[in-house]
Amino acid sequence: MIRINVDKRLAHFSLSVNAEFDKGITALYGRSGSGKTTLLRILAGLEQPENGSIYVDEDCWLDGSLTVPTHQRALGYVFQQPTLFPHLTVLENIMFSHTHGKRQCANVDALIDILALSPLLNRRTTHLSGGEKQRVAIARALASKPRVLLMDEPLASLDGHAKKHIIPFLQRLCSEIAIPVLYVSHDPHEVAQLADNVLLIDEGRVIEHGPVAHIVHHNNFTQATFASPFSVCEGLVVQHDEEDRLSLVRADIGDIWVKQVNATIGSAIRLYIRADDVSLVKMLPAHSSILNILSAQVVKLTPQNSDTLVVLRVGGTELLANITKRSVKRLNLCSNDCVYAQIKGIAVHVFN
Repeated sequence: MIRINVDKRLAHFSLSVNAEFDKGITALYGRSGSGKTTLLRILAGLEQPENGSIYVDEDCWLDGSLTVPTHQRALGYVFQQPTLFPHLTVLENIMFSHTHGKRQCANVDALIDILALSPLLNRRTTHLSGGEKQRVAIARALASKPRVLLMDEPLASLDGHAKKHIIPFLQRLCSEIAIPVLYVSHDPHEVAQLADNVLLIDEGRVIEHGPVAHIVHHNNFTQATFASPFSVCEGLVVQHDEEDRLSLVRADIGDIWVKQVNATIGSAIRLYIRADDVSLVKMLPAHSSILNILSAQVVKLTPQNSDTLVVLRVGGTELLANITKRSVKRLNLCSNDCVYAQIKGIAVHVFN
């Protein structure tokens, strides 16, 4: 558990954060220049706040005049660009952190296995792709068994293919290391796929802090970086239809058919549903090509230019729909109305 309460003056505003971070991935999300990287650097001891405190479990890293230097803080740091030693092999890079650290060492063999680095161990880092270098950097950061892992946009320099390849490694890794991971990102899709929690920050102020499925439904989240609104739902795979190449997911919002996923029955899964892919009707359609039709209640309508963002209550959770103002008028849509939300199975992104 990290407990941080710090204030630091920056060029155009003051950074003020009072928050707690438990194990799992917390995404630090917001516009460029909002203070996300500065917060990581304060945690790492690379910058000093004007006042405040940092505690990791019961250990004090900062409080008043007491400041623990960076090299004595049990942390790992992964930057946008992997800072590897070009004259060393992959294994030597990883073992450098392992053998030079004074803390209890991690199981390096397990890290190598999780990050699929075995075929690369004897290669120099100058002969690696960008994604491979970042996997080595992550392994090196974890080799000394840190109590906190800081990741500053670790996928920002990678292309779409490399990102898609490395994200499953990150998911597996962070589910097994059981430490707080603070992950800076500007990519809402990345946040939806990886984060357990989100700290939404704007001009140094914490706007929202909580579970990812809750935070992404707030208007503040989409306004923070002008992202298109979406919903995140957790669920379990309950059925595969081999003939139609579909899978049924029992999610928070109900049973959802999606394109067939490569996951065993009972596997936990996360659904990413764009608000633009959710349509609304007031009467249950007799015939429809849309596989997922869910009973819902309108919670809130927020006009946005020519569109209206509709917050729906579906089951025990919320779902976002983005429709035109004309559609709102045609349906005579008001808060508390009962409607049906329609979601195309091919439009649902599945993370597993």
